[in-house]
Parts: sequence; C-alpha cells; structure tokens
Amino acid sequence: MPVTLESIVPRDGYLEVLFGGVYDGPPFRFPEFLERIFGACEQHRCRRVLLDHSRVGYQTDILAEHNVGEAVAQAIPLGVRLAFVAPASTAPHPSHFETVAVNRGARVRVFWDWQEALNWLLEPPSSPQGGSSGSMAIPEPEEERGGVAC
Repeated sequence: MPVTLESIVPRDGYLEVLFGGVYDGPPFRFPEFLERIFGACEQHRCRRVLLDHSRVGYQTDILAEHNVGEAVAQAIPLGVRLAFVAPASTAPHPSHFETVAVNRGARVRVFWDWQEALNWLLEPPSSPQGGSSGSMAIPEPEEERGGVAC
C-alpha cells in the first residue's frame, strides 16, 4: 500500500496533515501532496503546517529523502513553516530531508515527537539573525503578518 494523504485539517494557527500507508519506493506522490497541502495553506491563509508521517511505515532511503527535500524546497511558498513528524522507528536517524530542504531555503524541521513539532511550529517567527534550527530565518511578507486564519 503506497503512502496516502489521509486528511488536511485546519487547527488553531496551523494545518495538520495526516499521512498513512507504507513507503514502498518510487514513484512517490509527494509533489502531488505538496500541491494539495500548499493549496490548503492558501485557502485557509495559513503559514504553518504539521506533516504527521508518524503512522507511515518505511525504511529511510537517502536518495528518497534527498528528492523529497528538494521537492519541498522548490514548492514551499515564501514564509510557510513545516514541522515534519517522522515515524518513531526512524529516530534518532539524522534527517537528510531536513538538511536538503533547509539548505535550499525552506523553513522545515523534522521531529519524532508530535508535541515538540507543534511547539516549534507555533513559536513566534524568529529574527533574521537565526532561527531555532540555527539557519537563517525567512521573514514573512508584510501583508501576511498579523494573523493566521486556520
């Protein structure tokens, strides 16, 4: 059974995206999923997204992580912040996906604990001098400051 996007639910201040299934190798539908997720961000005027992959069964694959990191960095709208909850079975494996995405300018962090992911996601935007992950923060566009409607 391939990975499926099960739901996109507006919460107080963020979108929660739930995935299920089993990663069984390429072709992976993540670019299609990103289009749906970022469309929901626009629809709900939401700049924070929690991607819950904790129920997905898979073994990490460095090439797949690299490709997904690139896809996220290319597709993510300016100012959107993603917290990715990975399956506990992958902890504490460092995330190549996060490294690739962040190095290409995306505001992404990988977590193995749902509450830690939510705490980071809902933190106020950091100064341009550095984010909580130690990378340069991407400032939010002026017209989008002042509230998230999801």
